[in-house]
Amino acid sequence: MAETYIPMVLMIAIAFGLGSALVLASVVLGPKYPSEVKDYPFECGHLIDSNGARKKHSVKFYMIAIIFLLFDLEIVFMYPWATVFREIGITALFEMFLFLGILIVGYIYVWKKGVLEWE
Repeated sequence: MAETYIPMVLMIAIAFGLGSALVLASVVLGPKYPSEVKDYPFECGHLIDSNGARKKHSVKFYMIAIIFLLFDLEIVFMYPWATVFREIGITALFEMFLFLGILIVGYIYVWKKGVLEWE
């Protein structure tokens, strides 16, 4: 029974070893040029100032994040569909084209409204 776990334990050991080796290599071999600009904290491309959490952010940032999630989640539906495409038949192909058509219409609408324009 224990021999069935040997490949899994070996894979975990290799992954841990490779991850540790890469982190160690980047620490040892990486450039060490610290500067005040590199060490300054920022969040989502915005420099942090003394106003703290009271600063107003543009709604466009949140709109682009929501649109990214919407179009990124279509892969969640496309991947399982692609794995069982041969079993579900040609009807599912037309259903996927309909699904993608609706997403493309939504993308064109967002594009024409100028939501993707970052100012």
